[in-house]
Amino acid sequence: MRHALGLAAAATVLLTVGCTAVEPPAPTPTSGATGTLSVTATQVGGPAPGTSWPAQAQRVEVRSGSRSVTSGLTDSKGQLTFTLAAGTYTLVCGVPSDPVVVSPGGHATGECIYPVP
Repeated sequence: MRHALGLAAAATVLLTVGCTAVEPPAPTPTSGATGTLSVTATQVGGPAPGTSWPAQAQRVEVRSGSRSVTSGLTDSKGQLTFTLAAGTYTLVCGVPSDPVVVSPGGHATGECIYPVP
């Protein structure tokens, strides 16, 4: 009987330890794994030859492939800065633009053009 109780106690301990959730350690940010992306948004249009001015309060979305990473509104100067993981991104705003590459510890620039009739 004592042997059976000992086995039952050991099994309980093993089951308890085996069922305890263990959280994996949080990833440690790697130095320089991020960079910045500064966006300038400009409205362009009017009678020929046209004029340009800062595009204020315009939404700019940053995508990686088909996934939205972040978004924000431009300031009174038509500018907005994001801190992003290194990678290639597409800006969703105004006229479609070329992809932008953010390097670790680097600074990339992007442009959004909003045509106005």
